[in-house]
Amino acid sequence: MNEPAKTLSYAAFRDPDRDRTTKPLWFWNTDLDHMTEEGVREIVRKSYTESGYSGFGILPYWQDGYLSDRYFALYEAALDEGAKLGMHFSLYDEDGFPSYTAGGLFAKAYPALTAKRLDMVESSEVQNGRIVLPLPQGTFLGAVLFCPATGERINVSDRVVAADPAARGSGVARGSGAALDVAVSGEGWKAMAFVCVSEGSIGMDYLSKEAVRGFIDLTYEAYYKRFRKYFDNGTITTAFYDEPSFWPAMGKTAYGVQGARMWTEDFNEAFA
Repeated sequence: MNEPAKTLSYAAFRDPDRDRTTKPLWFWNTDLDHMTEEGVREIVRKSYTESGYSGFGILPYWQDGYLSDRYFALYEAALDEGAKLGMHFSLYDEDGFPSYTAGGLFAKAYPALTAKRLDMVESSEVQNGRIVLPLPQGTFLGAVLFCPATGERINVSDRVVAADPAARGSGVARGSGAALDVAVSGEGWKAMAFVCVSEGSIGMDYLSKEAVRGFIDLTYEAYYKRFRKYFDNGTITTAFYDEPSFWPAMGKTAYGVQGARMWTEDFNEAFA
């Protein structure tokens, strides 16, 4: 049963409880080498006593030393001073934005788990009764012969071979050097193949459970290992992330590939 809404008085709006006062984003856009722990503590104290803030969401802004020992020392100074005053903090999970790269650490730790897209390659060029369609490097997902005039489709996913004729018959090829090789009869056919390829970015594959787990380990778990007492004592109360994007914007994926769609390698198995 829903509880009745509480009436908000003008007095409570004008002079809210301390915990309902402003908790701004605090952009750390000064080089870490130019920041001091005492300087951080002073900002926290004055924000409480002079501005009436009840907490912060610290947002590191393209810091070279993101998640370094120096970074965590400064961060703990803010948490420790804020805890003395009963302030609350919201944990942000990235260096800059969007939540995607863990400040450049993700691609270094998990290069195979960076963002992917779905590429479609096609050819209608027939030579000696066959269409041979080279495939980009990536994970092959499927292929069809398609006749636009009739709408007929034939699944030819089993016709992927190694480009080297000597290697043909050795199994379905993956990666560079593979090609779709299919016999055609009649006119108007084209071969279409679908390959999941690297987006070429340094950010995580949002659609991969393994990639997201890696991002969590690099970021949230790193904070928790360092600052567990501030989670336990209620100083860190929430967390937030920024701008994960899955859709093509102006015909591009979020990170710039024309006409593509963000994808992941195990969609065939997941949605079979």
